Amino acid sequence: LLDRLEDLAKAPSLAEGLGMPRSCLTRLSAALGDGRAAADALALGPLPVGWETRISSSTGLSYFVNKDGAQRWDRPAPPDDPEEPLNFPAAPFPTSSFGSAGLGSTADRLVPPSDLCDEAAGPEHLRGTKHSGTAAEWKELVKRAEPLLQEMQQGPSTRGQQPPTRRSALQIAWRGELLAAVRNKGEGSSRQVPARIEAVFWHRVVEPCIAPLGRVSKSM
Repeated sequence: LLDRLEDLAKAPSLAEGLGMPRSCLTRLSAALGDGRAAADALALGPLPVGWETRISSSTGLSYFVNKDGAQRWDRPAPPDDPEEPLNFPAAPFPTSSFGSAGLGSTADRLVPPSDLCDEAAGPEHLRGTKHSGTAAEWKELVKRAEPLLQEMQQGPSTRGQQPPTRRSALQIAWRGELLAAVRNKGEGSSRQVPARIEAVFWHRVVEPCIAPLGRVSKSM
């Protein structure tokens, strides 16, 4: 990995075919330029007390287990470098009810789904101000996420031919960037969309768009 980072520092264009969000590539390029991504800066120290590394018998990948039995794929942070959880939206009802197709096109995403409101979507409710407000919040989320969703869906076709660990890393990168966009991080706005609307949007729109990144595509 460190060798590849050194290659990227010399030729940033090598990263264009990875399928990562452009915002991630911009930050990576900046880190390579100022030394934050140098080998000595990225050297991994020992695991926190109570953690050990194991190898999955099914995948051959490393994972981490602590003395209490907790397991995780990502390396735990040392005590003096506490992690800030991403806190992804939980599904407001069983995920099986969302279906697998999601709302794949911009036109589909602009129409709030019938299960967005927490009450029956009868004619009177659909004509009322409460539903109008909910629909406006939904469209605000579409506005925030749409540039990234389009960028992701227009990414290189070779993403599905990459190793499982790299496909998983791509999903993590896109989830993080989309969560920041949905919550309007970095835009100087204090406006928050209600949690239920955010959760339905996340599981109706975002997750179905991210899921294909983890699938294997057949080479031509």
